[in-house]
Amino acid sequence: MGCLVALLLVLKLALGAMAWDVVLANQTDLYQYFNLVRCLAANEPTSNTTIGLDHDNILGFDITAQNPDHASFVFGYCWNNYANKTMTIHSINNPDEDIIQPVHIKETLDGHEMFKNCSRPRFNGARKFKRSKYSNYYVMHMSDTPDDCSSTEQFDTYTDICQDDQKNPFYAFLPDNSDNDTGLVIYVWPHHDCDKGNSRMVSLAAGATGECVSRKVYSWFGSLSKDECYQSTNVSCTQVEVDEWTGTIAIGAVNYGGGKLYDSYS
Repeated sequence: MGCLVALLLVLKLALGAMAWDVVLANQTDLYQYFNLVRCLAANEPTSNTTIGLDHDNILGFDITAQNPDHASFVFGYCWNNYANKTMTIHSINNPDEDIIQPVHIKETLDGHEMFKNCSRPRFNGARKFKRSKYSNYYVMHMSDTPDDCSSTEQFDTYTDICQDDQKNPFYAFLPDNSDNDTGLVIYVWPHHDCDKGNSRMVSLAAGATGECVSRKVYSWFGSLSKDECYQSTNVSCTQVEVDEWTGTIAIGAVNYGGGKLYDSYS
């Protein structure tokens, strides 16, 4: 039965993919944004979506779906196949009050000013990190000041482990995908333990540094698109391992991830 459901899902995605015109790279430098919204609109689980820029000019998607897991899968499919050089933020059945003047996705299929004005990730080429031998980590620069990532504390975080600040919330973060080959999604929660809903999902291109994102954060969870837990907030993923940090923010400090599942970075 599981195989049949998976097959039907793939077929449904394939049918949706044939229902829209792909915009080529030589047509416009905004082609990835065109293709992302067209793919989402063509597939029923993500067709009821509104789009807008947040206060940091990051392109945001509010998805209303009957099946959140299905919608999450479709968003990951569309982003990875058509927009994997971008940075976006999305939520499912949880309207994001930080998105300004959202419009329905159908109004953006032939382009929109927000595509020109949205923040872009920065690409620094193949980079060498102190922990480059670990392929399963990413970097979060955390700030206790809204709208300001100029002074942060750095957390080198393992993928597929919940990182939890048990003391005080952060109010902004700047993500860095240290994997030069694979896209990254980061879930952030205004709660402890990567649980209780209200999560926001930031998708970031391979080898890219994102822009400062202003959100209240107590815990976060990142997964690469090649990982089993990609686009899944099921407790079988997010609750397997919680790496707790019990200090207060120390600007300029670097924290190395650990946990029971892996050796420490240091």
